[in-house]
Amino acid sequence: MSTAPRIMVALPYGSSIGYAIGRLIRPFLEAACRVSGSHDHVHFCFGRIDGTSEFLPKSFSNVVGIDIYGEDVREARKLEAYVMEHQIDTLFAFDLPVEASILKRARRAGITTVISYWGASQSGFNSGLRLLMKRLEVRYLRPHRPDLYIFESHAMMRTATHGRGISTGHVMVVNTGVDPEVFKPKLGREGVVYEVFGIPSERKVVVFMGHLTERKGVRVLLRAADHIVGSMERNDLHFLFLGNREGQEQDFVEDFGPAVTGGLVTFGGYRTNIPELLTGCYVGCIPSNGWDSFPMSSLEMQACGLPVVVSDLQGTPETIEDGRSGVVVSVNDHVALAEALTGLADDPIQRDAYAEYARERIVNGLTVGHQIDRLAYAMARAVELKR
Repeated sequence: MSTAPRIMVALPYGSSIGYAIGRLIRPFLEAACRVSGSHDHVHFCFGRIDGTSEFLPKSFSNVVGIDIYGEDVREARKLEAYVMEHQIDTLFAFDLPVEASILKRARRAGITTVISYWGASQSGFNSGLRLLMKRLEVRYLRPHRPDLYIFESHAMMRTATHGRGISTGHVMVVNTGVDPEVFKPKLGREGVVYEVFGIPSERKVVVFMGHLTERKGVRVLLRAADHIVGSMERNDLHFLFLGNREGQEQDFVEDFGPAVTGGLVTFGGYRTNIPELLTGCYVGCIPSNGWDSFPMSSLEMQACGLPVVVSDLQGTPETIEDGRSGVVVSVNDHVALAEALTGLADDPIQRDAYAEYARERIVNGLTVGHQIDRLAYAMARAVELKR
């Protein structure tokens, strides 16, 4: 009977990493513990130790700081020694590429199974002879490559199979998930968002959540807001942006039109009471126009009972069910976005049906519990195939 695997989870960030990546630590830990059978058999490797991780249990002590993603020979030797000392045989690493130089040393030290978890696109798409050459390179010139690649969405997975040349037999999709007991409708708290931001009660709140960056489609939503206010002559919607750092909204000042100057846009910053705020919102919006894997904000909105309007970009539309829990519109089309938002505003019965199904969809298949189950299955499958 084979012994349980000993697993190292590696991330290229400091141990004090914030929420965006930190939220993955719990499912990584729980899945690894389930496969290995014990917390004692799981180790976390951060690029550096710069504080205590708020996402790991206080009692968890198998933590080390080693930069496995760079070219420093000293760091490679530290990894080799740590792997040998703790008899680690499985490496589960975040965004580990095909050609990572550390893999040869890791395997020499005793690592038999390497799993690479990807939260971003791996490559642009290739075809024909170029794709064939990529496939041949991965198969014959990268003998120490990862054994399995896990992606958060099918769109991201295709950047590996139809871009980087990775075999379809070495990839899996594991969607991220949310805690439905944290992100849920807060009945009786619908007025909080209006009180906190001073939004007139007759307006319906369109909420955006995420980093205030170009790739998230911030300009697209601002232009849609202006189209609604200017061309459609409506002032019954209010646009709330959550997730901006102080002053960051000035990066988009050239798009401050009638909606902003008329007081129908609020930049709310980072907040700790997100579920309460979402409860009072009418519809969520994620108009990404750069890469996006499987945005957690969409799941959080739906779990709180909001339909979500998203762009048809990469993994973003996979987060909703078009026509049942939200609406998909063409990327960068601010007019289509405006029409989708006002369409829901004008049809509260349909909006409520979308909202009810959105919550049900999350609870039945996109919770953090589902994520852990699927991660554990993927890890166990990869380990078993190497034994």
